[in-house]
Order: sequence, then C-alpha cells, then structure tokens
Amino acid sequence: MGVLQLLAQDNFITYSKVVARKYGVNSAILLGALCSYQNSFKNQEFYKEQEKIKEDTCLSKYEIQQALKVLVEAGIVKVIKKGLPAKNYYYIFDDKLSKILTTSDKEIKPQEVEKLDHINNNNTINKNTNNNSNIIAEQVITYLNEKAGTHFKPVDSNIKFIKARLKDYTKEDLEAVIDKKVKEWKGTEMQMYLRPETLFNATKFESYINGLATAGAKQNFIHNNYTKEQINNLYSNLDEIEV
Repeated sequence: MGVLQLLAQDNFITYSKVVARKYGVNSAILLGALCSYQNSFKNQEFYKEQEKIKEDTCLSKYEIQQALKVLVEAGIVKVIKKGLPAKNYYYIFDDKLSKILTTSDKEIKPQEVEKLDHINNNNTINKNTNNNSNIIAEQVITYLNEKAGTHFKPVDSNIKFIKARLKDYTKEDLEAVIDKKVKEWKGTEMQMYLRPETLFNATKFESYINGLATAGAKQNFIHNNYTKEQINNLYSNLDEIEV
C-alpha cells in the first residue's frame, strides 16, 4: 500500500493550514473531523458522540470544547441542541468555510487576529484556573484524610465536589467544615459520612457553612458574658453549645 493510499484511510484527518494558522491547530484538527462526519451525512447536520470525536482527533474533552468554541465564534460551525436528554448536533457552514480557505494570510484582518489572541489568552487563563483548583482540591482531600483518618484519593469522583464548592467558597471554608464535622461525627455512627460526597454536596455544604456562622455567633454571645436566658431569646435551640 502506497503512502497516499495510507493517508486516505479513516485513520487520518485532513486539516487546513489556513485554518490552523488563523484559529489554531486544535481547531483545524476538529474542523477536519467534523467535515468528514458531515460529508458522510450528505452535508446535513449530524450528531456524533464526544467519545468518538475524542478517539478520532486524539484531542481531550477540554481541547475539543475550546476548539469548538473558536469555530462557533468564527461562524464556521453551528451547534444545535436536540432531543431529551439534549444532544449536540453540528453543522458546518460551507460558504463561510470556503471564504476562509480562499483568503490568504495577508488578507486576515488584524481584529480577527486580536480576537483569536483574546480567545487563546482566555483559554490559557481558564486552563490555569482549572489546574489551580485541582491543586487546592487535592490539598483539601489531604486535610480531610489527616483530620478524619480516612484514605481518600484525589481522583475526579472525589475532587469534583470540592472544585464545585471552590467556585463560591475558600479553601479555609472547606477546612472549617471538615473540622466541625470531624468533631461532631468521628467516633459515632455518622463517621461513615466523613467523605467528600457528603461534606461537599451542594445542599449539605451550604447548611454546614450556615451552621458554622450560627455557632460562631452563639459563642460570641457567650464570650461577651451574656446569660443563657438572654441568648435563649435569640436562639431557640442551644443543644449544639455548652453554656
């Protein structure tokens, strides 16, 4: 089998150097795969599983998302939500793509280059932010293991709960909840719930945080020498603290 015949097989993706220079190599690779899919669907909008796209392009989920964002913003690709549950259907605007492919590098407008740089810079920031949240999430897992005597690993099934809470709370908030729940639950039948899924579940975590604030307020009243009766006028339930 000759080289040309080999390259013509499905194991290879043809991508445009013009698209690669203008929108990035990942976007060019993704576009090449999408063009192949659309061609097989007789130039109609089509559905393709993300796992299949990952397999064909060798791009990660994150790289596919960012490359697709560039192509959509450039007006080359349209994403259509269909079905229940909703799935992404894709459509490539042939006229827009043809215009881009027939445009020389010298004809690329400066504002388009600036826009691409802005998108790439944002992608870098987002990627760095994601890496940073991974590091913090791993530190929180380590803190939980040390305090609760657990052995959780920093795998996605554990850190996804922590990363979600880090969007609204600090690392210190999460560690404060760990401290409170370890004090309350360790050595009791509730000890089994000293785990990321329970501690950092969206609904439960908010109640734990509010509990910290309430407990702190009660302690302030105590330290300021208020009587139990005075505190009782504000709080109906004093079971959680010792007066």
